[in-house]
Amino acid sequence: MKTVINVAYGRFGLSEKGILLYKQKTQIDANIDFMSLPRSDPNLVAVVEELDNEANCPHSQLVITDIPDEYVECQAWEITNYFGAEIIRYRNDKVTLYRENQRLLAENQRLLNQIRDLELKVRDPESKLRFSSPTRIGMQCYRN
Repeated sequence: MKTVINVAYGRFGLSEKGILLYKQKTQIDANIDFMSLPRSDPNLVAVVEELDNEANCPHSQLVITDIPDEYVECQAWEITNYFGAEIIRYRNDKVTLYRENQRLLAENQRLLNQIRDLELKVRDPESKLRFSSPTRIGMQCYRN
């Protein structure tokens, strides 16, 4: 996901030309608080791509950075700043948990599919697959 950040000390902001182009793209006529805009706003990204350095206000240097999808999906990133200069901070701990969750979901789906296949075999009158009575351990499967 493309995201706009300010890499200069100062503040995030668009030039007059950038503001006009943004308003033209969004068809918004009111005053806009650019500090509250989502930095991944496609119109904002388009303005910075189109105008390049002309999109900068006197106290900013806007750049577009690409955040990997994996971090976007699990919301494992944030913009932090130091005297206005911004960086993207990635949360690898969240990504690790996200990956493990995805692995467990896939394993769960695989096991559910196996159970469904076994249930179909048991219901099939021509199948020789039968279950014995339940035990403390669970159901025991055997073939005739």
